[in-house]
Amino acid sequence: MNHLDKYEKFSKYREECEKDGIVDLSSEHFFFPTTLLPLFDLIRKEKPKIIFPEDEDVANYFRTITDGSRFKHAARQRKSYLPIVELPKQEEETDRILRRLYEINEEGEEFGGESAFKYLVGEIVDNIYQHSEFSNALVMAQKYESQAFTESCFFDDGLTINGCFRKHGMGRAEDVDAIWDAINGTSTKSKERGFGLNSVISIFTDGIEGEVFIVSGRGAISLTRNDHIRYSLNNAYELSGTLVTVRTPCPAPVVDIYDYVE
Repeated sequence: MNHLDKYEKFSKYREECEKDGIVDLSSEHFFFPTTLLPLFDLIRKEKPKIIFPEDEDVANYFRTITDGSRFKHAARQRKSYLPIVELPKQEEETDRILRRLYEINEEGEEFGGESAFKYLVGEIVDNIYQHSEFSNALVMAQKYESQAFTESCFFDDGLTINGCFRKHGMGRAEDVDAIWDAINGTSTKSKERGFGLNSVISIFTDGIEGEVFIVSGRGAISLTRNDHIRYSLNNAYELSGTLVTVRTPCPAPVVDIYDYVE
């Protein structure tokens, strides 16, 4: 199942919720962050009836990963996950969440090097605070040791990438084109604030050899070192906000971020 399939699964749950007020998870056997993070936001806002997975292990995982109060427990026990937690309104207050994200990823030592990984996460979070004007922003992560990768996922319900561009007189007719522009260097970021989304993508895909999946509005893009796949989405799959999933292999090549920033 690719990242788009995982996002489409969320969209189908959303459609079911809007139609019947129910989210039926009974047949689920596995949850990936790309499905789970926006689904959690939907459940929190709409409060539908939830039918939990019949597989008790999967049901227990769902309850655990969606319980932000387990943050301290997971940190103390050095669990392989970061439960879904809300990013605070002030960026300066994100330190405890980012520290936990770094711990899950071994401080980045096996994920492209410490400075590279922390730069990547920092830039993604900074983009949320600087551009999205969000009401709610969420993050989660899961390390899959048997499959040798970690997925970290970020979601905010603020301005889409194209919405941000439009605010600055740079909007595109298609949301997917705006995402593509951002990936290729178009930015509303001031020169003093980091290097932009294009540098983050380059480090993740070309340097660390990971994967990036972005959904924003009616556009989505899946990126690896060898493939850049663009998707124009219809109304049923539109996202009010932006979702970014990053998959980092373990071990990953150690990279010097200054080989990739512009």
